[in-house]
Amino acid sequence: MATHPPRSGSPLALLCLLPACFLFVHLAGAQCINYSETLKWMGWASTEYSTISVAGDGHYAYVVDGLSLLVFDLTDPAHPNLVASHATAPYSRDLLIQGSLAYLATGESGLTIFDISNPLAPAPLGGVDTQRANALAVDGGYAYVADDAGLVIVSVADPSHPTIVGSLPTYSAAVSVAVSGRYCFVGEQYYGTIDVVDCLDPSAPSVVTTMTVHTPWDLALSGNLLLAADDQWGVVIHDVTDPLNPVWLGYCLTWGIAADLAVTGTIAMVGDGEAGVTTVDFSDPANPVVVGSLAVRTRARKVAVLGSLGLVAAQSGGLQVVSLVDVESPWPVGMWGAAAGNMGIVATDDYLYLSALASGLRILSLADPSHPILLGTANTSGLAYDVALAGSHAIVADYWNGVAVVNVADPAHPVITGTLALTAWPQAVAVSGTLAYLATDNGGYLHIVDFSAPSAPSLRGSVSMYYDAMDVAIAGDYAYVANERDGLRIIDVSNPDAPFAAAQFDPEEEVWSVTVEGSYAYLGEEWGLRIVDISNPLAPVSVGRVELPDLVYHIAIQDGIAYLANFMDALSVVDVSAPTAPVYLGSAPAAGSDCHGSAANGTHAFVTDNQRGVFVFPLHCPTSSVDSELAWSVPDLHLSPNPSRPGPLAFDLSLPREGVVGLRMFDPAGREVGHLEEARLPAGERRIVWDPWKNSPLSPVSGVYWLQLSAGDSKQTTRCVIVR
Repeated sequence: MATHPPRSGSPLALLCLLPACFLFVHLAGAQCINYSETLKWMGWASTEYSTISVAGDGHYAYVVDGLSLLVFDLTDPAHPNLVASHATAPYSRDLLIQGSLAYLATGESGLTIFDISNPLAPAPLGGVDTQRANALAVDGGYAYVADDAGLVIVSVADPSHPTIVGSLPTYSAAVSVAVSGRYCFVGEQYYGTIDVVDCLDPSAPSVVTTMTVHTPWDLALSGNLLLAADDQWGVVIHDVTDPLNPVWLGYCLTWGIAADLAVTGTIAMVGDGEAGVTTVDFSDPANPVVVGSLAVRTRARKVAVLGSLGLVAAQSGGLQVVSLVDVESPWPVGMWGAAAGNMGIVATDDYLYLSALASGLRILSLADPSHPILLGTANTSGLAYDVALAGSHAIVADYWNGVAVVNVADPAHPVITGTLALTAWPQAVAVSGTLAYLATDNGGYLHIVDFSAPSAPSLRGSVSMYYDAMDVAIAGDYAYVANERDGLRIIDVSNPDAPFAAAQFDPEEEVWSVTVEGSYAYLGEEWGLRIVDISNPLAPVSVGRVELPDLVYHIAIQDGIAYLANFMDALSVVDVSAPTAPVYLGSAPAAGSDCHGSAANGTHAFVTDNQRGVFVFPLHCPTSSVDSELAWSVPDLHLSPNPSRPGPLAFDLSLPREGVVGLRMFDPAGREVGHLEEARLPAGERRIVWDPWKNSPLSPVSGVYWLQLSAGDSKQTTRCVIVR
């Protein structure tokens, strides 16, 4: 029996194991990176029904969507072109391409084989019924079918007349299978094992040993390594050099539920459910590491690799195409952790202003952008949805209580000077002079509030909308309102006491956010960013659009680059320097996001995550400005143990040159637990052992902590889990 991790269904147990797989590396100062040189989404094509599985061959992608086999031409990967389709039995589960044949695990219809020698005219050849085919592998003239009844072995020597030659019942439904020589590896759904089966005699397969996991939804072989996509342990790796004695090597949890994987070199591309696509580097199979994460539209079910392309069957999102030229993602260079409730954000050179739902207004110091520190709060007594800055005042859109005017002259001690109740529920605010423009829910209104007397804000005028007003931007005499299903509404506010609807732009897409720069309005849509020429506000014209993998909640523009807060990917980056030809550059993840607000100053981009706090990302530049002499070597940094119990923690590190080294630990709320006094160390490798609680005023509790290691101008941040 192979070794395996202890089983646990405890969410805390999973949380405790997660950070061991992730390493966030950053450098201090005004650094930037090239977002186009990262793991990124390329394009998509819709399918009529739920997309279930995908495979690739040549420049074609083959997709089963529940009722059909679909063929897409990938000559232009950003725009897959449907070139052929053929009806199949319903509820296909898996798809495999080998030569000129496509093998389908078609659920209750068993195994179905198609001739795809002409991709433009796929034709059914033959099939054989099994109880319920879930997955398959093909090797040496046989198809090995993982079926509800167990392992079914089918001779496919004559593809037009496949024949069952042997079977092996399993304790629970077989959901995955891989083959290497005489041995088959079969994943069981409910029994939690990978069975090693001797298939030398296909008519009499027999189990020789088992490996214990949780639910191995997919299996893949890479040389002598067997990789499993496991719903609880992420990617699990065994050495099967001797199949009779498989050896557990390592595992790495992913952010979603690992349901499928495909291997290219030493990278596993994982279909990670609602978390999208995750890339795992298993060059050190005992310590596999997540190096990339990317949201896709809806839920990633199955994945395949076709050269430098990753193909994703994304349930109701159709076929998604991902570039694998670069498999790494740009991780946050800093964060401020907080409980749920982080929505709108404004960034200056020195401070962040957050609307934080029930926590009201929060103000953070950016003295060290890699570690923002909470300075002050002002409780607006409702739900603070958005914030705008006007000199020494912050204007807060409070969903329940209307609008609050907050004096922020002393950021450590903000004071609410005045409030005004509104008949609708504001969820966005923009400011021009001493007027605040609030976009509201509950039927949709634009309210104009005068706060020239901060202690007595007053309502000047209102305009009703057909649908909920989601966001608002001001330029000159016009307010631009993101009106969800009613597109962009343009309101003449030249007379604040009598605003009126002046024009409308309906892109036939839901509009969730809006920002105005110069003579252009930038619209965040459900699946893209649209640019509208508003040089004549009464006749808006769409001039550019770029497809994106996720809903755009907020838009911040800095030096011709748009930084977008996405629902799942924390940040998408689009070059809008040429408004008529915007270019999607890439995305940055943040560990399972629920992101709502974005902002940028001259050095960093910031994204609020409703569940986690604020993430800090580098700005985009054509060439990364990371100083290689100061950069840390990621594989040489190890925290041991992780998870850990309170007490001494050990770090193995490598210094590229002599420098002053320091170490700090922060809890999820951003409070410093302790710090190790800085000391000058020579270049080379060494171990640091430190107990952060030894002189700390804080008591250790179970949870996720941040550890920041500094050397000169460079910093490296990793997460540690403490379990009492």
